[in-house]
Amino acid sequence: MGGPRLETRCPRLGHEVPIAYCYNQPEGMPCGRMLSCWEWRLPNLRQALERLLPREKWEQYLSLQAKPRHVALVQEIERAKLSRHRGAEQEEKTGENAHGSEREAGTFGE
Repeated sequence: MGGPRLETRCPRLGHEVPIAYCYNQPEGMPCGRMLSCWEWRLPNLRQALERLLPREKWEQYLSLQAKPRHVALVQEIERAKLSRHRGAEQEEKTGENAHGSEREAGTFGE
């Protein structure tokens, strides 16, 4: 008989799943969130996965790791700022706004 069945709540599915589900994904690699969901409970999980996965799959897995939500949000904000900045530069060069219409001098916000 084995030990207790390890389960945790899956943020993707919204219900409890066993660790085997997280490890055996259809893509042939563990779920990209496996470390964030399980590492608090299994501190040696990273080392175990590194030993179990072939080197190329391990490197691919690490490159696909989900970023923490706050990091992803900051990166998205930076991309939006850059896009907005580029749009303003384009508007200055062409005299047109992002929608293709000409600017009206002195009527901003009226």
